[in-house]
This record gives sequence, structure tokens and C-alpha cells, in this order.
Amino acid sequence: MDLIIKAIPEIKRTQDPTQIPWKDAVVWVYNGEGQYHWLGKEHIRSVAWTGGNVSIMPKETSILRTFFSCFILMSATVFVGTNVTAA
Repeated sequence: MDLIIKAIPEIKRTQDPTQIPWKDAVVWVYNGEGQYHWLGKEHIRSVAWTGGNVSIMPKETSILRTFFSCFILMSATVFVGTNVTAA
């Protein structure tokens, strides 16, 4: 995950859950490493899930859209904020 965060600074990381904008982000814990990762709603068009995998579609206006059309999370723990659009 470290390489992805270096390449995509829009993905944030912290060990302190009080720093996370819970209502305005998709938050996940990667492999129980004790760190939270999140992507803010300003980059998210919609979120969907199937079979335990969470798909994040970037907004057309997000820089992330120039790199990919979908971001798939395969994490045991994912939180979708109440202000994030779910499909």
C-alpha cells in the first residue's frame, strides 16, 4: 500500500481515527496493519460493492480519473461515509 500512496497522494493514511473525515470518505483498513486509509468524497463519483469487494468510481473532475476508471478495494473492513454516494 505504501507504493500506491506515494503514487496517488489523494489517498490519505493515519493511525489516528480522529483525523478521518468519516462522513465524507471511504475508509479502509489494509491487512490489519493498524492504519486507516481513506479517499475523500471530492474524488468519488460513486461506491458499489459485490461479494465483499468495494468498487470506487472516481468523479470526472478528479485527477484520479486520468489514471483509472475504477478502484477496487479488497479489504476486510471498509466504511462508506454517509455523505458518499453509494450505487
